[in-house]
This record gives sequence, structure tokens and C-alpha cells, in this order.
Amino acid sequence: MEHPPIMEANHNSIDELIVRVLQGEATPNELDVLESWVLASPENHRHYKYLKNLWDASVTLPLSTPDALHRVITQIKPDRPGKTFWMMWQRVAAIILLPLLVAAAWLLVDRQHEERALTSAYQTVSTPFGSFTSLELPDAILRSGNTGTGPPSRMNR
Repeated sequence: MEHPPIMEANHNSIDELIVRVLQGEATPNELDVLESWVLASPENHRHYKYLKNLWDASVTLPLSTPDALHRVITQIKPDRPGKTFWMMWQRVAAIILLPLLVAAAWLLVDRQHEERALTSAYQTVSTPFGSFTSLELPDAILRSGNTGTGPPSRMNR
């Protein structure tokens, strides 16, 4: 009994048939269909060889999904409680240290501003000898007196 070769439109079905043959689950009828298809054209023969090579290469790979998953998880999250404890203390120190640094910088800038504000400004006033002078200071103190007699004799606010 001769079977017609499988056409390209049924490409997925021929791939499924090749997999069943390679798994050893094909019936004798399916083996005949595959053999006829492979002998029908060199392109079919190349496709079969390509899939068989892929199958042979994949069968020899020792895969253990649980072991591979465990290795990946171990690489992502190592079991080191000391490192976790150290990282926690680093975070606590950063949370405490950052506001302290900001406060220290603010106090330093504020102190420098106050020192500039408190520096004395000296002002010398000269008047002709014998004249009466009145001077209002920046802190609203009124100083007046006769020139040439020494320090002012009275102070008014």
C-alpha cells in the first residue's frame, strides 16, 4: 500500500509525525508515511535530518528543572544572614545620619550669618571745634555733645 507524500501545507503535522517517530511512539503505518515523505524530495530529506539532529542534541542534555531553579534562586538571593543584618544597620545609619548632616550644615550657615550680623561697624564723626553735634546711631541711640570736650556728656533714647 503506497501513501502519498505529505504536502507543505501540512508542515506542522509532518513535524508532529517526526517527533512521534523519534520518540518511538509511531505506528508502522506512520513509519511508512514518513519514509515516503522523506524520499519524495531532497528538501524533505534535509528537513527530516535537521529535526533529527535537533532531537539528538537535545536528548543528551541532562536537565533537572528543580536543580536549575535552585541554582538560580541561590545566585539571586544568597543565604547570608550576616549580610542582611549589616545591610539593615547601614540603612538605619543612613536614616539617622542624613538628617544630622542637614541640621549641622544649617546650624553652621546660620552661625556664620549671625556672626556677620553681630560684627561691629566703626564710624568716626568729625566736627569743628566748639560746635554742638547730634548723631543717631543704627540702634536708634541719639548721641549729642560739644566737640573738643571728650566723650558725649549725655545720651538720649
